[in-house]
This record gives sequence, C-alpha cells and structure tokens, in this order.
Amino acid sequence: IDAIGKSFQDLSKGCQEANDSLRSKAWNDKKVDAHHAIIPTQKAMDVSRLNKSEQQIYGHIARQYLMQFYGSYEYSQTKVEANIQGGLFKTSARTPLEPGWKVLYKQDKKSKQDTQLVSLPIIHEGETWHCQQATIIDKKTTAPEHFSDATLLAAMTGISRFVQDKDIRKTLKETDGLGTEATRAGIIELLFKRKFLIRQGKKILATQVGTALINSLPMSATTPDMTALWEQQLNAISIKQLNYQGFMSPMNEHLQALIFQAKQHIPSALQGVKAQGSGFKNKGKGKSKFYKNKGKASKSKAAS
Repeated sequence: IDAIGKSFQDLSKGCQEANDSLRSKAWNDKKVDAHHAIIPTQKAMDVSRLNKSEQQIYGHIARQYLMQFYGSYEYSQTKVEANIQGGLFKTSARTPLEPGWKVLYKQDKKSKQDTQLVSLPIIHEGETWHCQQATIIDKKTTAPEHFSDATLLAAMTGISRFVQDKDIRKTLKETDGLGTEATRAGIIELLFKRKFLIRQGKKILATQVGTALINSLPMSATTPDMTALWEQQLNAISIKQLNYQGFMSPMNEHLQALIFQAKQHIPSALQGVKAQGSGFKNKGKGKSKFYKNKGKASKSKAAS
C-alpha cells in the first residue's frame, strides 16, 4: 500500500485511508485455479519511465489492488410498481449509504447506475395516488451491443448474470463461469477457427453457420445451466459423494441422445447453410479417426 502511495500521487490519500485489516474474497486461496496472475510487491514504481498506456494499465491494477482494503459500496434501492388504467408502470431509485471502494474512482462521468440516483416520495404498498400528467415518448428498442474481445471474456467469467434460476446462478457465481483462465482464450480462438465467429472492427459477430448451429441445438445445449450442473457433480466427486462413472455415464447417455435426435431430424436451421472453410469427414465404419476434407465449400444437404 505504501509503495502505491509513493508511485501514484492521486492515490496517496486513498492509501492513507485504506484499512489493511480487511480481507476481500481475493484472498481466498481455494478459488485459485491454474496459477496466480500478479504478485504485489513493496517496491515503489517510477511511473515516469512508463509511456502513457503503460501508466494507465499500471495505475488501474494498483487501484484495483487498493480497493481490496476498502469496504463494500452500499446503497438502498426502492422499486415501485403502479397500476394506472390497467397498465403496469415501474420506476426505481437508488440512494448511496456507504461509498466504500467507490471513493477511489473519480466521479467525472456518470455511470448507468448513477442515473438511478433519483429521489422518490415516501409511499406505502396499497396506497392510491393521483396521476397528474403522462407523457408518451417515441423510442426504438435498441439491440444489445455486439461483444468485443474484452466483453466476451467478461461475459464468460460473469455468466451467472444471464441465468434466471437462483440456485444455478449461485453455483456459477462460485465458479470461474465458462471455462477457466487457462482455457477461455483457446475456446474463443477455436470458434473463430471453425468460422462460427468473425471480427468486424472491434466487434465480434456470429456467422451464418454459427447462428444456424445455435438455432438447431436444444435449449439444454445453449444455456449455461448444464455447466452449473456439472460443477455441482464435480464438487460432489471432490468430497467423495459421487464417483467418476456416476458423472460420466449420464453425460455420455445425454450426448448419445442428442446425436440420435440430430440423425432422426435434420435441423431446419442448418439446411442450405454454406460450409465455410474445410471440414472433417469420418473415415468409415470401424475407424475412429477423421480426415480433413480439402474440397471447396459447398451447400450442405444434411448435417453430418
């Protein structure tokens, strides 16, 4: 902490007010998977030797580390649902209680959460209020922003926010999400290699093949819920409540059922989709290996 204060003048006050007795979840060694990432040292850094980009990265890491010695950001949130002429109207307001780690960030720009910092009158459930004025604003629903490399990785680590079931969401929060620190980049690279994803500037877009594949799969194969179930079963193995076969047998049966369904009915989403790049074909009956198809891309009549 002292080294950070000596390295960054704008963090010196934050270092003085830090509580080094606090221990955040970053100190939980049980969550360490493949390896640690960055080791804090007691050596002050001469930031003048770094270029602007390096200073920003180093400063961000130092601030994130310092945040571990601050309390949580606490706020109270009020949500109101009102019935007006049969229509349900919702509003919410957020009131800060304790700034916590947020004091380390300059409030130059208003975040999306800050826009919710509005006051509401004191009301009680079941009360009747008079609607004095109503305004209709014409707006178009905007599509979610496309993923970038950074936001896609963030979505994989924070996959729990895309899940509705509370138990499944809790399990995914306690794990690394989809993949691990060591495998996530490789998973994304493989999707590009197989032409399921393409880059358009900084944006990552799904190809026609990628979209068709997702649309042809059953829901169980396209939601993160299955990952949570596997994590629960692997945890059961670690505490000797489940054995290897108890985990692998149901998974193999589920996989065989998916393959059987695909053979019985070719998904309409894949019909007529042009193959992109070279593919793989089975060598034949009794042969477990595949060989690469070096032929030109053509329209597929069936999924194989």
